[in-house]
Amino acid sequence: MWEMKGLPKFQETILGDLKEYNFNTNAYPFEKNVELNNSARKQILYDNKREKIKECGRCHQILPYDKFYPVSKISTNVRPYCSKCNSDLALIRQNKKKLKLILYAFNGKCSKCETDTLSLPSLQFHHQNPHKKTFSWRDMCGKSYNRLSHLLKKETAILLCSNCHLNKQATNLNKYYKLILQENLFHQTPEEINHQILEHTKLIPNKLDRMHIREKIREWIKKRFIIEQLYNGKCIGCGKNDLVTLEFHHINPDIDNKLKWEALEHFDTKTIIKQLINQNCICVCSNCHSLIHSRYYEFAEEILDNFYNKDLVVQKVKLVKKHYEDIINNISNFKIEQKKINFKPLLLLEIPHTARWKFHLLKIYYFLQKSNNKLFKAYDLIAILEISIKHIYKHLNRFIEQRYIEKDSKTRGRYKFTIFGLYKIEEIEKNHKMISLKIKKQILNL
Repeated sequence: MWEMKGLPKFQETILGDLKEYNFNTNAYPFEKNVELNNSARKQILYDNKREKIKECGRCHQILPYDKFYPVSKISTNVRPYCSKCNSDLALIRQNKKKLKLILYAFNGKCSKCETDTLSLPSLQFHHQNPHKKTFSWRDMCGKSYNRLSHLLKKETAILLCSNCHLNKQATNLNKYYKLILQENLFHQTPEEINHQILEHTKLIPNKLDRMHIREKIREWIKKRFIIEQLYNGKCIGCGKNDLVTLEFHHINPDIDNKLKWEALEHFDTKTIIKQLINQNCICVCSNCHSLIHSRYYEFAEEILDNFYNKDLVVQKVKLVKKHYEDIINNISNFKIEQKKINFKPLLLLEIPHTARWKFHLLKIYYFLQKSNNKLFKAYDLIAILEISIKHIYKHLNRFIEQRYIEKDSKTRGRYKFTIFGLYKIEEIEKNHKMISLKIKKQILNL
């Protein structure tokens, strides 16, 4: 221990022994039957004001004053615990309060599943009526137990684990569950998948809502594809395969520029998969994610201490630590099998959404080929384009402006392709052979 490497450990050992030393009551000028008051029992901590170094009352490390919070803005004195221990104690106090609420006001477990205080960090308060919600746990965790209990009952909150909470809030996935999770979805082409999305959402009246929901469905489909390709479609920590609860976790916390799903979801699946591999991400359910990022397993004994007897606390602490260790072991043993990954860009359309007018132009052209006619009326296109007459006129006006189509001068209300329009058709067919053949086959079979 006297070697240089052992000095910090030696200092810790000596300080620990000193703290455990019992006061000898005979050394004090009191009668034997008189108990020591608190000031006599209190151990004096090392505090050198000249050199501005002090011993922390919790971890007993001797640290400079700048590692302690000041007593006030004016005072030069510092608090008895270092800033790290202060944070730890605040975390313990908050979790004790949360545990008390869960045990005494919410029956000790999630109201939808069997998740209990073994996964305390994943237990959350859910407002059944969102209009009654006036606070979040982060805003109110500093309030008293009685105040919190009263507010939670008043606002009709229930206890849910993080997984069940996400399931409750995932309205888009729940509404379009069959589409997003259909069995052979990934055997279809991007155009076929996109067509299904358009069909399922065409009755939404508001255009902005319709566009927003379509984009959300595409994001869920991409997320499902990526998780199935990289992580076998389940949580690496506990093995649950509920898509709505699955999240991405960075194994290395020191990575610069960590990318969250919100920043990735707009890219194609190929790009997202490469980014997740590069940043060494794994997939875990929300319950496991909450436990990994918490320090519950470190302070479980102190948090549970006032609520159970000593033997039960020891048992519960062992279960908490084993649960955490099992998750960490599963994560550390997992490896992505890159050979089995399909890097195809799942929803990357051959013709992007911004160029959907090319579909309409091709359909009109093949419709004329089928009918052996050079002229057509706007109402002839309703069955072909599958859109309203209002939108048909909108597209026709656009094609006239771009000189692809013109009004026939000899007949009223009829249109025909220009030479420039026919040239454009040849260009589209050349650049998009597969989609052109598919549209031609579809129109000829009508």
